[in-house]
Amino acid sequence: MCLQTGIRLSSSLNNHPTASRRTMLRDQILLPLISTWGYPQNALADGDQILSPSPINAEGSIAAPPPISPKPKPSFANGFLWKTLTEQAFPATPQSLSSIFRNEVLGPCSELNSGIVCVSERHDDFEHHTVQLKVLMTMRKLLADKSKDVGENLSIGMEMFMEQHQGYLDRFVTEADYDIKDLMRDTNWDITWGYDIMHYLPILMFAKKSDVRIIGLHPSDEQMENVRQQTLIETHGCIDAAKAAVFSFRDDYMAETAATHMIRHPEGWVVLFAGERHILKRDGIPSRALRGLAKLRLAFPSLPSNRGVFTIVPRTISFPLVLKDALGMEAADYVWYVQRDPSVSFNEHDVNNAPIETFKRASA
Repeated sequence: MCLQTGIRLSSSLNNHPTASRRTMLRDQILLPLISTWGYPQNALADGDQILSPSPINAEGSIAAPPPISPKPKPSFANGFLWKTLTEQAFPATPQSLSSIFRNEVLGPCSELNSGIVCVSERHDDFEHHTVQLKVLMTMRKLLADKSKDVGENLSIGMEMFMEQHQGYLDRFVTEADYDIKDLMRDTNWDITWGYDIMHYLPILMFAKKSDVRIIGLHPSDEQMENVRQQTLIETHGCIDAAKAAVFSFRDDYMAETAATHMIRHPEGWVVLFAGERHILKRDGIPSRALRGLAKLRLAFPSLPSNRGVFTIVPRTISFPLVLKDALGMEAADYVWYVQRDPSVSFNEHDVNNAPIETFKRASA
C-alpha cells in the first residue's frame, strides 16, 4: 500500500491547506521515521547484544547518546531508553530497542506468546507519539520474525477511540477507500477526542499500511455519564467523588477491553497508547490489565504463555539529564527520554497542535 493511501485531509484540519499538510506528513514525518527505523535484513541476528549504556559524566548526568552510524538523522533526536530496574541508559536506536524487546519483553523463547506494552503520552506532545510509533514499528518487526501473519498477532489499543467505534477502525485499516477524513467524521473526532489529528496520523497510517488492527478502548459518553450520575446519588452530590469514579471506571474499562481482546487473539500482543495518568506508576491500566490477564488464565488454562504488562513512559527533556532526576522503577519499566526539537514552539500550559511549522521550514 502506498504511504499516501487514505491521507486525504480536508482543509478544515487546523486551517492548513490539504496538499501541503499531506506532503509534509509524508516527506517530513513518515518517510524519515520509516527509513531511519528500517531494519537491514541481517541487523537483528540472535547473537546481537544490547548496546553499551551511555556514559555518565562527572556531574552525574547522562548525556544524549552520540550517533552510532552514518545513517541520515531523523527529524527528532532518538534520545535514550532508561531501564529503571537496573538504572541503565541505552541509546534508543532500532538495534538497541529491538534487542531489549526481544530479550526482556517478548522473551527468548521461539514460540509465540502474548502480552501488553503500555506506552503513555501527553496527548499534545508530538515527541511522545513519535516514541509510540517507534515502539510499534519495533514490535511489528520482531513479531514478523516469528509469525507470517502479524495482523493476527499485533494490535494497537488506543484511548483516543471508543469501543463503539470498532467497526469504523476496522474499515480504516482494511478498506483502501476509507480514509482519515471518513474516520474522523464517523467517530466524531472533534467532539469525542478533539486533539490535532496530526499527532496521531503517523500511527494510524502505519497501522493501515501494515494491516495492524486498531482497538478502540474507551467507554462511551453515555456509560461515563451513568457512572457519574450514580456516584453523585451515592455520595449526595460530591463532585470530586464523581470525577474520581469516572476516571477509575475509564481505567477499568480500557484494561478489560485490552485483556478481553486476547481471548480472540491468544497469541497476540497489544501495544496500548493512553495518557500518562492512566499508565504512570502502573496503578491505572497496567495493574488492572494484569488482573484481567490473570482471570483469563484461570478461565482459559490452555491459553499460550503470557508475558504480562510492560510500561514505557516517554519524557521530553533538555539534555543532559541529572541522574538523581531519572524516574525510578516505581514509575515504569522503561522511561524513554527524548529532547524536543529546539525549533518547535511548545507551550507547557496550552494545548499544542502537531509541529507542522517545523516541517514547513524543513521543506522550504
